[in-house]
Amino acid sequence: MLMRNFTLIALCVALAVPVSQAARTEHSLAKKHIEAVKKAKAEKSKKLKALAAEAAAKWCSQTQKAYGWNGEDWELEETYTKEYNQEGLTIVNQVEDYDGYINREENTWNENGMLATRFTTVAESADEPFKNYSKLSRTYDEKVPSFIVSNQQYIWNGEDWSESNFYSQNVTRDDAGNVISMERAVFYQGALDPTYRLTVTYGADGKATTIKDCSLDYDYDSGEYVWVDGSLISDIEWENTDGQILSVENLFTGANRIKSAVITNVEFDEVQNYTAEYATDGSYTLTMTMHDDYWDEDVKSVLYYTPLDENGSYKTVVVNTYYEDGDTEPYMSETTTETGKYDAYGLILLEEMTYGDGTYEEVEDLTVGTVEYDTENGYPLTWTVQVYDPDEDEMYNQLRAEYSDYINAGVADAIVDADAPVEYFNLQGMRINEPAAGQVVIRRQGNKATKIFVK
Repeated sequence: MLMRNFTLIALCVALAVPVSQAARTEHSLAKKHIEAVKKAKAEKSKKLKALAAEAAAKWCSQTQKAYGWNGEDWELEETYTKEYNQEGLTIVNQVEDYDGYINREENTWNENGMLATRFTTVAESADEPFKNYSKLSRTYDEKVPSFIVSNQQYIWNGEDWSESNFYSQNVTRDDAGNVISMERAVFYQGALDPTYRLTVTYGADGKATTIKDCSLDYDYDSGEYVWVDGSLISDIEWENTDGQILSVENLFTGANRIKSAVITNVEFDEVQNYTAEYATDGSYTLTMTMHDDYWDEDVKSVLYYTPLDENGSYKTVVVNTYYEDGDTEPYMSETTTETGKYDAYGLILLEEMTYGDGTYEEVEDLTVGTVEYDTENGYPLTWTVQVYDPDEDEMYNQLRAEYSDYINAGVADAIVDADAPVEYFNLQGMRINEPAAGQVVIRRQGNKATKIFVK
């Protein structure tokens, strides 16, 4: 569903050219970089929206209903019943679908507002008992609080818990505190096996000079798993860097922004040259040039990013230009433009993508959201979403959400019941009767949950 704590939808900017232009996709900005910009913008938009909605986020809807369009009218599909802590984070999220099936999540959060544990139970109906479904626990990097270093998820098999999504991301730093390696391992045949490695080297100035990654892949010729080189980033000039480099992707936004670099796809021996210009208002221009051996042509891709407001709204324009080998005049140019507009709660007001090649322009994707707000407090009451159908050249109804039973998360009495009994959970989300000395447990009273060390 589209709903979050308060439907704080992460902004995901698609920068690739349209599917109809798939033959040219490899000529535009490198695929990994496109995904990097998407993820980076999603993270940035979350922060922007959190700042913009600092007051508004105190208002939390305890009941949310989602409707789908049946062609003639809206039909109720899911009802969300939520409980929050004082930070406005969801500690209980119960979802009942149109058949009466119920999914209930109980969450705890760490001091940085990141998910620590989630315990999920299900029931066939409101009259049936809840049964175990899954449990999840996470820990995070000390210096990069949003980076997961351990993810342990179990699924209930009817008699016991079975490992489901287990992985670790081990970070190694040098004496200066800079990341020099990160190794990701996944659970396989009873153990955590490495599948991905990132290594970073630094110069005398303490800034990264090379960044490269490799992945474990199956070699059908030898019948064995082998390490395959991925990307190599070299000749780096930084706009700014803090040495906390944990990916080859998020390197043009945030705390680590490349000003210029050479990015080589080692497997395909493809070399791309990048330069970036950053403005104080958050906008930037990213240019990539390369020679494509397959097409025997030179390619230039330029991405222009412009923030539109404090809610995470944005506009991106990607211009891809193609030159015959050695020519100074292009034989083809194409432009993809994306616009995203959001309110202070992260609800979509507009998402649009258009494509043109100089001879024509068409709408590839269009989503329009309409929000009705409470006149006194300003929080949303309804949100209706329509989507464009390019085949029919018309808009159609997709979703309608209704929000009610608001509470103010900034008012302690609205969230925490001081007379409520105290419950304890281990880090896997299971209830425990008496926590033992030396344990780290989750203490919950009413709707407030905190992680404590038992002395």
